[in-house]
Amino acid sequence: MRFAVIGNCQTGTFADALALYFPGAEVVRHGTGNPATAERADAIAAELRGFDRVFAHPEVNERLGPLRHKQLRETHPETVFIPTIAFNGFQPDCIYLSDSRGGLGSPLDVYHSALAAAAFTLRLDEARTAALFNAMVFSRLGYFEDHAKAAGAMVAHFRRMGIEIGDRLPLWQRHVAFMYTINHPRSVVVADMARLVLRKLGHDLPELTDASDVLGEPLSRMPVFPVYPEIGRRLGLPGHYLFRNVIRGEGPIQVMDLAGFIAASFALYRAMPERVTEAVERHPRAKPVRDTLATLLRLG
Repeated sequence: MRFAVIGNCQTGTFADALALYFPGAEVVRHGTGNPATAERADAIAAELRGFDRVFAHPEVNERLGPLRHKQLRETHPETVFIPTIAFNGFQPDCIYLSDSRGGLGSPLDVYHSALAAAAFTLRLDEARTAALFNAMVFSRLGYFEDHAKAAGAMVAHFRRMGIEIGDRLPLWQRHVAFMYTINHPRSVVVADMARLVLRKLGHDLPELTDASDVLGEPLSRMPVFPVYPEIGRRLGLPGHYLFRNVIRGEGPIQVMDLAGFIAASFALYRAMPERVTEAVERHPRAKPVRDTLATLLRLG
């Protein structure tokens, strides 16, 4: 069999799961984050007719041309669209920041702390900011409720695409958080999703409770945003304040503790204070965090 897979970084593991479930199959993946995919979009779209099955994320980016959701539905109606995975229930403080000029970089690649960014705009120093990372503040920010909200949103998102995962979530997080960041899942999640998608297509496949020994954890080389201990305890999971950056080459990993991450974030923010202020003001998570902190600290 020949399978084509189109989508973001999560589809690397999805493609590997297809190879796991169908030994000997040819699996070709086109990552939408790779500029070459956009450059070859027309040629890739033409090649898709030679595959037994095409799996794709419902992309809308204009640069992808014929590989976008609407276009694929029209030209390749047999395409199976698969859900993208986003879940902030373990890391509710983890956000992207962008202003009118584009995305803002972070010491952790593109991942920011809403609490740290908000504190910076309130002109708090690093030590006072670090002291805000506690259960009382998290409670006031609603962080302890975010897991249930994220679970409901994820179940609803999958259901809209014809996949039921309500009974899978507890299995995915039996021992550890199933996300490395808000958009990078562990392999067990993607492999299980692939099995559910394939079952919907009529393939009776065995349940693999943990295929990470075969699939590995490719997304673990990307940044890891921690599950804060106060949040982990309420979920029955381990937690810590260690922020690990992208693993590149064979050198040692780059890890920051909470104080180090805040200091590195503030160093970047001081070079672009207006951009950070604009980004926080327009962000649906960071702005409420800022407003709540201002009230807690009686700041203007």
